[in-house]
Amino acid sequence: MVITRLGRLQVKMKGFEIFINGRKINAALKIGLVITVVDTIEKTGKLSISGIDNESFKSVKWFQSTLSLGDKIKFVNSDIEKISVPEKIEQIDRTKLLAEYLELKKALIEEELLK
Repeated sequence: MVITRLGRLQVKMKGFEIFINGRKINAALKIGLVITVVDTIEKTGKLSISGIDNESFKSVKWFQSTLSLGDKIKFVNSDIEKISVPEKIEQIDRTKLLAEYLELKKALIEEELLK
């Protein structure tokens, strides 16, 4: 935490400065996860930068795009004061999440993959 000249409290968050072909994205959350996924299942790869905010139980998406050969991506582990504006924020439905978990657990028990 840092106290500014005006006496305001500023909280620095652990996160990443991500540079994608020159575009900068600050991805960080006070309490949560920052997730970067490179999907190479299809012929063209996709890059996704998202997170889960454990304080508000929301899903945050900063960036998603198809990758091209020669794209330049750089990650810098940083203390972030201000995040980039997310493309999308969604509330995670805890009831629905629990129901999905219980269905998967039941299926794994039936297949004797879980006791």
